[in-house]
Amino acid sequence: MLDSEDLLPEQVTSAVMDDLHIDGRDLRNVLDSVCDREARAGMGPNQLRAALVEAWQEYEAAKPRLAYTCGAEKFFGQMWRNKAGWPWKEGEAPKSQPTAPTQPVHNHRSNAISMDEVRRRAGIQ
Repeated sequence: MLDSEDLLPEQVTSAVMDDLHIDGRDLRNVLDSVCDREARAGMGPNQLRAALVEAWQEYEAAKPRLAYTCGAEKFFGQMWRNKAGWPWKEGEAPKSQPTAPTQPVHNHRSNAISMDEVRRRAGIQ
């Protein structure tokens, strides 16, 4: 059995898609590319998985405050790392805050952050 730190980028893709309940061949290709690039840059699989899941959950929570939205392929392909670059409505961009380091995801189902928690953190009621 592989240790979670021995996951291949494609396995991280599968885990992220499973965590977020999203699918699609084009999305899988984009996430495979992102995961491969981040793995080559030295990001561990658990950290990457948690970062991708958290970014999507924050994006989903922020959608009412965005001028327009995009699908998962474009989000992960171009926008997931740059929250300040999301298409915020005028006056809606969040203030820059230091973020805590991402915690590794050991059991992806039990460590998932609820949407209520994401909304609370984003200041959405």
